[in-house]
Amino acid sequence: MADGSGPAKTSVGLAAEGGVFARGYDLAEDLIGKISFGSYFYLLVCGELPSLEQGKIVNALLVALGDPSLNSSHQAARIAYSSHPASLQLAMASGILAWHPKLNVEVESCAEFLRRMKKELYESDHSASHIIKERLKAMKEERGGVPGLGQDPRPTDPLAARLLAYAEEEKLAHTYVPLARQVHVEFGRVFDDRREIGFAFAMAALQLELDLPTQLTRYLPWLAEAGTMLAHIAEEHQRPIAPVLMSGGVRAVRFENRIEKD
Repeated sequence: MADGSGPAKTSVGLAAEGGVFARGYDLAEDLIGKISFGSYFYLLVCGELPSLEQGKIVNALLVALGDPSLNSSHQAARIAYSSHPASLQLAMASGILAWHPKLNVEVESCAEFLRRMKKELYESDHSASHIIKERLKAMKEERGGVPGLGQDPRPTDPLAARLLAYAEEEKLAHTYVPLARQVHVEFGRVFDDRREIGFAFAMAALQLELDLPTQLTRYLPWLAEAGTMLAHIAEEHQRPIAPVLMSGGVRAVRFENRIEKD
């Protein structure tokens, strides 16, 4: 009983003698060999299969979100694995606890900003360029930042540019991607800033363009991070570097005795 009013229910999946089912689809008959893992994840989270276009963007986002660098979470996972190689779950848990996807908050802020801009464009008789420029000037005078734009250059910015270009190549850029491009151009003029478009801004534009559910895009970074974390754990098993990470960290810290003696 869930709350005393009826039986607890789930519609995500079922494993029974008749087969394995996900959201009503038979994995063996309907899904294996027919959809990508990105589309399968979409199905599991959202309860329905994505369109062909949505599936393409979800898969592109997963690749872009899969940071393979030796970041803090990957270091934590490798160190935990080296201490207990028999416990893969310990390594994964350690890495996940060391990771915080700030991107999710940024994407939601960027999406809200793009929605407001689209609404202003729809309700005004002025040109899009004029409206965007005036909005950005007002934000500059208020000394407020523009979500997703103006931060220090990040290694992911080239990935953002590629994601938007991919959407354009696939003829998926109709409303929000062109709007994001135009906002970026006007931002450069108003703020005298020529940096590339930010990853969160690009991801928000794609989310809105393809009508991707927020509940899905909120989880995509976690899925991508799990994949790259497993790659680092696999390499740690084959070619350990955790001892170097630990000893290097200790050597970099200077001990200071602050206890005052009488």
